[in-house]
Amino acid sequence: MTELTKEHLQNGMQKRRHKTIDLPGGMTARIQALREGEKAKFEDSLTDKRGNSIARRVRNIRGLLIAQCWVDQLGDRMMSDEDVYADWWQNQDGAFTAVFFKACKSFTGWDDDDFADMEDEVKNCADVQG
Repeated sequence: MTELTKEHLQNGMQKRRHKTIDLPGGMTARIQALREGEKAKFEDSLTDKRGNSIARRVRNIRGLLIAQCWVDQLGDRMMSDEDVYADWWQNQDGAFTAVFFKACKSFTGWDDDDFADMEDEVKNCADVQG
């Protein structure tokens, strides 16, 4: 086994990972891991310039993460961030989206505490604007 060096990372040794997941109803979906910069951009998109949570985005964090991770065979996103606010997405079964979200969250390297902290911040903040 080779010890990891900075040069390995600089030379692009890590390829983007993909995985096909099973979903309720006999469906499958292809998801991609997010790169570190994409994860940071995602987290930044949940707050305004002053660092206050954007309630609308945090309330829809599950759908937004799914939108970032769900891709076709070419690696193109299957849904946009705006799709998350559309009626067709908002009317999806909560158990279905929970399974989808859990798979995306795990595959991107986040744990339950990472998202719980963000959601708790919105619940505890009465004057958050979204």
